[in-house]
Amino acid sequence: MANSTHNKMYSESTYRVGDYVYFETSSSSPYQIRRIEELNKTPSGNVEAKVMCFYRRRDLPTPLVQLADKHQSE
Repeated sequence: MANSTHNKMYSESTYRVGDYVYFETSSSSPYQIRRIEELNKTPSGNVEAKVMCFYRRRDLPTPLVQLADKHQSE
């Protein structure tokens, strides 16, 4: 499952469109997996990334997993 979202990246690393990155939202949660779709430089010189989010099955609500399972078997 994937969902597009906008996020700012704060790092000294070099990233490219198409790269997969780990994204930390909290120190108590597992890293999230994202793929960079676009990189844009802001007027202030920062870089913003449009990313595709990927979710682990365990992170999805039970009704959504059940719906996905139903459609997978069809």
